[in-house]
Amino acid sequence: MKREKPFKSITALIEILRGRMLDLDDESGAEKFLYDFNYYRFTGYARQWQQNPAHGVDQFQDGTTFSDILDVIERDSRMRRILSDGLRTIELSVRARFAHELGDTHGETAFYLDPDSYLPIMPRMDEFLEGLERDLRRSKSPTIARYTADSGSLEDVPVWVAVEVLSFGSIAKMVQYLQDDYPARAVASSYSVKWAGFQSTIHSLAVLRNVCAHHAQIWHRKLDIQCPTNRKLRPRGINFDPQGPYAAIIAMKELLKSISGNQVWADEVDAHLDSSSTYSSGIYRPFAK
Repeated sequence: MKREKPFKSITALIEILRGRMLDLDDESGAEKFLYDFNYYRFTGYARQWQQNPAHGVDQFQDGTTFSDILDVIERDSRMRRILSDGLRTIELSVRARFAHELGDTHGETAFYLDPDSYLPIMPRMDEFLEGLERDLRRSKSPTIARYTADSGSLEDVPVWVAVEVLSFGSIAKMVQYLQDDYPARAVASSYSVKWAGFQSTIHSLAVLRNVCAHHAQIWHRKLDIQCPTNRKLRPRGINFDPQGPYAAIIAMKELLKSISGNQVWADEVDAHLDSSSTYSSGIYRPFAK
């Protein structure tokens, strides 16, 4: 039987929060915020202040204010921007270096469309290859059109051209599942990072990029794909869950330092985490409540 879930106005939603003993210290601001932000996105954060929401106890802990929750939401928005900036730099670099190494090894043939180029263990290979072809055909890039104009075949599109229109998720799967792993190993070596874990790192960062692109919650979120961390790079004094976002931050610091030659991004993310223990605890040790 379909569960009834009637529409509720912003005023009604405010009353629900009030009934759960949330201190609406800025009620007019709360009404406007819920109209712009969405009630269910708000409650994803608010769960951390509720007594036991997983078991239906939605009452807020004593003294919880709307502003407490809003502060974490705003800090998470800032974290997404910081992560997005770093991920953009990493993505562009990985795309360029990987395409260069693939082209140097395999030449101009569209080997990346051949199922025999991939490990048999690759999940949903047919679906993956269909996705590559779909991305190439729907691209409006004049460069791709130039390679397909005469024959109409995608077999004439070299990897250094294709890489610019394929999703980062597709690139990550190529890093992970191509039979010939020499080009991916060369990319890892170019960053002076260990090959062990590099494939999973790129996969994890590709997923995290999509999380940020969809403005999803980072705070108290475990990564869908765990990001390996080099033990030597783990900072002293910080106890963190390896399945949480801080593992990705450690990996990003290493890659970005190799790309830029400086610590600017690392310093920015550290300063943001140091500014609030409430926020940083949800990055270091996330848990679902």
